Amino acid sequence: SKIDIPDLSSGYNFYTIAEWNKRKRLGLLIQAFTLEFKKTEPVNLLIKTHKHGVNPNQLGAEVQDFCQKIKAATKLYKRTEFYPNEIIISSYMSEEEIMELHQTCHCFVNTSYGEAWSYPAFDAMGMGNCVISTYCGGPKDFLRKYNNSGFVDGRYKPVFGMENENFSNYNSSRELWMETDIDVLRTAMRMAYLNNCNKQEKLQIVKEYSRENVGNLMKGLL
Repeated sequence: SKIDIPDLSSGYNFYTIAEWNKRKRLGLLIQAFTLEFKKTEPVNLLIKTHKHGVNPNQLGAEVQDFCQKIKAATKLYKRTEFYPNEIIISSYMSEEEIMELHQTCHCFVNTSYGEAWSYPAFDAMGMGNCVISTYCGGPKDFLRKYNNSGFVDGRYKPVFGMENENFSNYNSSRELWMETDIDVLRTAMRMAYLNNCNKQEKLQIVKEYSRENVGNLMKGLL
């Protein structure tokens, strides 16, 4: 069933599910949405996020303030109420509620610098939603067979600014991550909205990545 969030009951719903950290690059998504869409358009952006050790209410206020700062930095309008609104969920959600969120929304957007797999993007595909993703990592593999998706290209750059995010020997500038282009992202989001990409049943792609199939593949490689 669909989740009961009144703001999502009408219009086209973009959404993301991601931890609140630098690697997820949610600022790019917020900026692209702010620049591309007007408040008068029937389009929404939902951000489901969390951060380990941070109170959900405190995190929600932090994310809301971050969104307001991005809007102010664009200088498109004199008052923030003229910008389209974001819907922020920073509280815990059960597995069932997460699936209801996928069912309610239309287009999942992954703007991460890199993903080993991205469970939310994979679930979004399994639920038949449109998926827009950075062209790297796991999504680059499983979304290539999914015709209701769009990749956002960019260029590889040295990892930078992760000194407070991970272990000291992980995510250093010896590694590269994908920095996507905001104009390409804006175009992909606009096209998804204009095409009104409807849900598609693509569970057969998900089944290709079952534990049994992956296990057999690993056995074959061994």
